Amino acid sequence: HVLNMSSYVAVSKGEGLESVELPAEEDETLLLSVLQSQFEGATGLKYRNPSSGSWRGVRITDGILYPPSEGWGDATFIVVAVGSGSVGDESVKKEREEERERDR
Repeated sequence: HVLNMSSYVAVSKGEGLESVELPAEEDETLLLSVLQSQFEGATGLKYRNPSSGSWRGVRITDGILYPPSEGWGDATFIVVAVGSGSVGDESVKKEREEERERDR
């Protein structure tokens, strides 16, 4: 069993923005503290499901982010932060407002 000592996770503030490669642990997990050292206020990560195009959240337990079943791979993961206005949040708010207007 050979450990891959150079496993990194590409993380960005948003789609199309520059990414930072963060070191994964030997078990392929990513520590929330490592994520927060580069992205203040980060609470997690999300990524696009390659087959559906939908967002998927990365599982996190006790400050440890677990890789997706397919591994971190070459995907770029997007930072999720409380009140950060993550990618898509504004459009979701707008869609909900438009739906409320239609329902009146």
